[in-house]
Amino acid sequence: MKGQLVASGGPSLPAGYPWFADWGRDTMIALRGLTLAAGYPDQARQILTTFVSYLDQGMLPNAFHDPGEATEFNTIDATLWLFQALQHYLETTGDWAFVKAQLPALEEVVRWHVNGTRFGIHMDPTDGLLTASAPGYGLTWMDARDEDWVVTPRHGKPVEIAALWYNALRLMSDWASRTNAPVARFAMMAERARRTAQARYWYEAGGYLYDVIDGPEGSDASLRPNQLMALGLANPLIDGERARRSLDRVTEKLLTPFGLRTLSPEDPRYRHRFGGDHRNRDAAYQMGIVWPWLLGPYLDAHQRIHGDPTVVARILAPFEAHFREAGIGTVSEIFEAEPPYRPAGAIAQAWSVGELLWHARRYTPR
Repeated sequence: MKGQLVASGGPSLPAGYPWFADWGRDTMIALRGLTLAAGYPDQARQILTTFVSYLDQGMLPNAFHDPGEATEFNTIDATLWLFQALQHYLETTGDWAFVKAQLPALEEVVRWHVNGTRFGIHMDPTDGLLTASAPGYGLTWMDARDEDWVVTPRHGKPVEIAALWYNALRLMSDWASRTNAPVARFAMMAERARRTAQARYWYEAGGYLYDVIDGPEGSDASLRPNQLMALGLANPLIDGERARRSLDRVTEKLLTPFGLRTLSPEDPRYRHRFGGDHRNRDAAYQMGIVWPWLLGPYLDAHQRIHGDPTVVARILAPFEAHFREAGIGTVSEIFEAEPPYRPAGAIAQAWSVGELLWHARRYTPR
């Protein structure tokens, strides 16, 4: 799925087939599997170079479109996934010179996020967490909408954004220290965000993490898979007993043979079928429907908490049959959330393939 795309004008990754071009978030998440795990580090470097060149007001593009159409920057998380992608590149290749060359741009990213950029994205000075609210938009990966109706707006402080922000600040502190540059401000910002998050995201009544805090209606205790990012990034936001309890709840209610449900079946808003007109499909898209790419964060968290590589082969085994039922030899975008788990959406999705390939190459026998 690697190649040169007209949309971005440089080496990139199509988010899916047949109807997706290159998307910032999808590319940053899929990159580790489709390039690094697949043995293409040069392509990884070229793709990262392409996207860094498009940074604007501290933001990575959300989506590229056909020539002549405006590039979209309506995302709060794509830019933060860039830090994680660079960390995977560095760990895999040891190419510190490349990562070092990106530090001035990354420092600008942090500055814009602290002071404020598009869509109200900024660091809340009272607690050090990122927040955003943009009517008519979903700025996280749960961005399904029909005209002005946003299915899961998640305005406020989504849990994975707190995790990605903390991770980015910790990585900046680590990288700056390698250049003998001052690191105190990154370290202090990271520690403040961590303390706030650990105090405020834990939902004791459910034994898991709030999906969003400080939203228009307060904190959202919907049981969703987004909390996995707080458990398994390079620098996890939550660890110890709370991390184990959170993973247990996600496993119990959200894990399926083909990925993670986007909402607990016990939630009255839960939808397990995908079909109907555009509005009905969007209504189900992230309200229960299963996404295979979430197995990447799930296995990251599982390995960090339990350290059991044997679980990877068991989790990935059902896809052997799937390789022959939709897009031959690839992995679909989504699945319905109850048996028989019918594949739906795009027949080939970059982050679905990439996340499974990353873990297959790292933890299963060849």
